[in-house]
Amino acid sequence: QMEDLRKLQAIEIQKEEAEFHKVARVQQELFEKDLQQKREKKEAAIRHRKELLMQINEKEKEKILQIKQKFQEGDTLRMEQEVRNINIQNVIKRKVQKMRENNVPENFVSDIERQLKVK
Repeated sequence: QMEDLRKLQAIEIQKEEAEFHKVARVQQELFEKDLQQKREKKEAAIRHRKELLMQINEKEKEKILQIKQKFQEGDTLRMEQEVRNINIQNVIKRKVQKMRENNVPENFVSDIERQLKVK
């Protein structure tokens, strides 16, 4: 009977040990699964952050490009206006010169030059 009791105790100990190992294995699996989920979540957050930064950088590049284009347009318009003004001044100078060549009195020519502000 003592022998049976020892066998029962040994069987009980084996069952408890097996149950303990089973619980430990399940806990380890849950722990590893939780770690993996945290890792994946962190990686997803990093990817999302990188994507947002790329989008922000693209928007900034577009803004800078638009500003440069506006400045270039402004420069182009100023240059065109300057060329126009130079052409107008050249035409006025030629007309004044023709007036002098045609012997228009100098006081009239000077008055016209002053009114047109010939440079």
